[in-house]
Amino acid sequence: MNTFAEASGRLPLLGHYLTYRSNPLAFISGIQHKSNAKVVQFLLGTNRVWLVRDWSIISEIFGNAHEVFAKGFGNEILRPAIGGSLFFSEGEEWQFKKQVLLHAFGSSGVSESKSGIRTTVRLSLDETDSLLAANAPMSFAHIQCMTMRVLGKVLLGREFLHDHPVHRAVEESWQLIEESSKVFGRFWMAWRGKKKKTWDSHRNYLENLSREVLFDTRDSCLMDLTELQDLDRRQRETFIDDVVSFLIAGRECIAVALFWVLDNLRQQPKDWQSRVDKDCGKARTLFIKETLRLYPPIWMMARQANRGYEFDGLHCKKGQIVFISPYAVHRDPLYWSDPEKFQPERFQQSPAQGYLPFARGPRACIGQGLAMSILRLFLDEILQSNREIHLSKAVGVQPGLSLRPLIA
Repeated sequence: MNTFAEASGRLPLLGHYLTYRSNPLAFISGIQHKSNAKVVQFLLGTNRVWLVRDWSIISEIFGNAHEVFAKGFGNEILRPAIGGSLFFSEGEEWQFKKQVLLHAFGSSGVSESKSGIRTTVRLSLDETDSLLAANAPMSFAHIQCMTMRVLGKVLLGREFLHDHPVHRAVEESWQLIEESSKVFGRFWMAWRGKKKKTWDSHRNYLENLSREVLFDTRDSCLMDLTELQDLDRRQRETFIDDVVSFLIAGRECIAVALFWVLDNLRQQPKDWQSRVDKDCGKARTLFIKETLRLYPPIWMMARQANRGYEFDGLHCKKGQIVFISPYAVHRDPLYWSDPEKFQPERFQQSPAQGYLPFARGPRACIGQGLAMSILRLFLDEILQSNREIHLSKAVGVQPGLSLRPLIA
């Protein structure tokens, strides 16, 4: 494999921006899979972007060099409005936040919450069943509402029914974040006037909800948030951004993943449906992992070098923007045989490389254990109760920040 290559077809001044903007998923997958290089460079306007294919470089960026390859590019675009959550924090601030939140989001915290999550999952499915007419399809919006009800109970001790205003606040907030990501520049360029007022309104509403868990004792919360309760008021105030981010990004990622889990279940041959139905253990976990391989909720991750860094024979300059695409890596024939084929059995042994639905290393998604638990409990409840799920038919994907389904 060559070390470095340049993508063809760039235009003066614009570079590859128009091609990227028209279909970013196809563009990224195309230049990665067609190239025989560890890194492919392309241009978004005047910005030189590295798309990394080589697993050793990916592992180094997320591992030993994670402090060098920070989320600076994402910070520049999003942090001015979203604030300083764990996702955007760096250095000592990030270490402090992670230490506090791991108490709730670590394996023991998630395990202790499973019984309550299972009950809320059942209630959310019952509510959705009551809203649907006979044989009416379950839409992506229904799945979003179910996910939000579970997350509300987990984080805030509140169950948000389908007509609760929190659903609109979270969805419109995500749409504004999505829109801002399409502007290759600063955040304020995308939001002015009415859009900013809408964001501020939703932001204030979600912050007030978050203060209830940070400043009031809520025994109905499923997550053990005592570490937050032990902080002084000023310290707890810094975690408001984290709760808001978990509500917005957590709902999006889990809902997207849940849709594709159910869509794959609908499409699979009877033998795999039977295995997943009868095996309440390993087969269901393999099924979810393979779904996340083909449809990682966050299909693209961006980093930016805060100083020069030397890979094996490749020098990265300060300020270099780096893209890593779980979607492209997960479907790369370099790492997977028959990469487009749905084969859950490939996860009977943990893959040595080529799999990162929740990123990797110290900056891996802190909520991955909770997300996997919620997905498993939804799948368990649907299969064990013999629920008939008539899912809206997806005809493709919508590659924004997440990988939402494109519904027929």
